[in-house]
Amino acid sequence: MSVVLAPGAGRGARGAGAALRPHTTPVKGTILWIANLPQTTGLNPTNTAGYHFVSRTVTTNILSLSTKVAISAGVDLATTSSSQASGSLSVCAQLTTGGALKFANNVYPQFTTPTPDQWFAQSDSGFLTNLSPAKYRFGLCMSGWSASTEFGNATGTVMVAAG
Repeated sequence: MSVVLAPGAGRGARGAGAALRPHTTPVKGTILWIANLPQTTGLNPTNTAGYHFVSRTVTTNILSLSTKVAISAGVDLATTSSSQASGSLSVCAQLTTGGALKFANNVYPQFTTPTPDQWFAQSDSGFLTNLSPAKYRFGLCMSGWSASTEFGNATGTVMVAAG
């Protein structure tokens, strides 16, 4: 059983503190869940077609189609040689049962370094909406990165709010 704070909890005859009651539909904008992406060091995903997570992920249930998921995350990128690093960086959701990643708000980092292993922090933030009720994994993802791209530390925050 889920619980939410009762409206007006802590006021009146009940005294101080929050009263709890069985789950009801939360007010629009209510933060339902928040978590940090566990820090990743040197994750090297396979570069095949489509988006792939380049950070560790967190998992939670989406209970309503109107739920909004806000993600802000970053990753350190470098090159294995003095060539270009590039790709499409985004924030993503994936059903825990698998399938393609749903992405939002792409950014396109692109840089060339004079020597290998010069790291540059890259970040993205976005909202994922219209997710069907189910259990999802959330994190930072990338597609189409250049062959010389290296992945370093990655971390971020995922927030789920009532829509």
